Amino acid sequence: RQHLGPGWQLADFKDFLDYHERGGSLHTLVSELKLNYIGDGPSSIDGLPAEFTGGIGYVAVSYLGDTLFGSGRQYFIARHDHNPPPNFLVHDELDNDLMSLGSWLGNNWTAACVNAS
Repeated sequence: RQHLGPGWQLADFKDFLDYHERGGSLHTLVSELKLNYIGDGPSSIDGLPAEFTGGIGYVAVSYLGDTLFGSGRQYFIARHDHNPPPNFLVHDELDNDLMSLGSWLGNNWTAACVNAS
C-alpha cells in the first residue's frame, strides 16, 4: 500500500483460483508475472519460453488470508509447468501444477498485488 496506494493489497492464492475458474488464461498470467520455469524436467507449455529474461522464480502471495505457513515460511506461487520438483511442498495448485503454491523462508520477495477497491 505504501508503494501502490490504499486500494492495493497482497494477492491471495484464491484470487488466482477465481481468475482461472472465471476462464482467465493461465498462460497470460504466467507471461504477465514473468514467472521463470522452476520444475523437474523440461518445460511443457507450448508458446512460453522456459525462462523469461529478467523474470522471477517466485511471487509472494497470501493463502486463505495468511501470509505465513508454520514458523515464518512465506507463501508464494511458482511456475512448474506440471512438473514440480519432488522436494517441493505443494500446498495448493492450479491446472495440474502449472502453477503451485509453496512456502519458504526469506524476506526479500516480489509480491503479487491486486487492486481491492
